Amino acid sequence: MRKNAILSLAGLAVLLSALLIGSPAAEASVPPEPDGWATVSTVDSVSPKTVVALCPPGQRVTGGGGWAFATTPAENTGVAVTHLEPVHFQAGDGLLATATEIAPGIPGDWWLEAYAFCAEE
Repeated sequence: MRKNAILSLAGLAVLLSALLIGSPAAEASVPPEPDGWATVSTVDSVSPKTVVALCPPGQRVTGGGGWAFATTPAENTGVAVTHLEPVHFQAGDGLLATATEIAPGIPGDWWLEAYAFCAEE
């Protein structure tokens, strides 16, 4: 498996463990624009990147994950998902994902995608 896939799976396992234990979603004050169940960052060389995939209104986040991809496939090992967290905003639940370039970084552009699994409240 590629390194980012392993990191994404590890992050998902931590997220699911926290949800099963009953950890409350983090409270945040400024929600992003609702984009549905999946959200993609801009494609550029800025690092780190953070995006939130929001659940549809009336649904709660039950899990999710994220991927980081370089525009040049050979550079995919130079970016990694570093944080996955269920969040709660006034606009609804979602999954926050953060990714960064791994030292020494990559010369090209890359993007981050987050997705949320959601269920009726």
